[in-house]
Amino acid sequence: MSVGFIALWKNNQREYAASPRDEWGTTEDIQTAFAMGRARGNRTYGLYFCRWSSPWQYLTFWISPSMAAVFDTIADLERAGDFKFADSMHVFGRFVDDSDYLTDGAWDVIPEPIDDERAPYGVFLMERGSGSGRASDCHRPPGSALDLPSVAASFGVRRYGLFDCRFSTGWDRFTFWTAADPTALTECLAWLEHVNQPRSLDTFAVAGRLARYFRFGNHLQTSLTWLNEENADT
Repeated sequence: MSVGFIALWKNNQREYAASPRDEWGTTEDIQTAFAMGRARGNRTYGLYFCRWSSPWQYLTFWISPSMAAVFDTIADLERAGDFKFADSMHVFGRFVDDSDYLTDGAWDVIPEPIDDERAPYGVFLMERGSGSGRASDCHRPPGSALDLPSVAASFGVRRYGLFDCRFSTGWDRFTFWTAADPTALTECLAWLEHVNQPRSLDTFAVAGRLARYFRFGNHLQTSLTWLNEENADT
């Protein structure tokens, strides 16, 4: 079973009061925790700065082979002191085999910033039924002339799957998308909102710009990329 995992977090005042030893020691321990997570089969699809679109500071999305692999990695991060300096929100979901929400080969590509090019954008979207229906009751409205795969392809949006998260949140499901152009994401989301209107769905979305470096308090850690290794083969 594949599992999708979303983390949203923001720094707290303890970050700004941390000593250099706390800052760099914690960062190194977090890197070790992520390396142990990769060894368990976790794949992390980038760090996204999302302060401009939400109360949160960063967003990340993982694909994991099991709930245990996620739980054990979060426990490692806890021991590393990660949550001492940040407030976070976690969402888990069971992968739903729905090709409309998964671009072919999407899991094989780790988004990575490229020098002198605009960084790609990512969006985390949750849905739930409001009123008489649930998000799972209807895939798309009858008679829709377009479907999500063709619309997403027209905007250059890559979809990373659909995940049932009713067991971990008050929402029905979530998905994660990326695109090179933020306008493309906006327009694709606008289309989806129009299509979903007859289904009486509530939605929640957070968008972010892909970042290479992590900011700890006032310090952008330019000497160390967020995960050390950012390609799919590590």
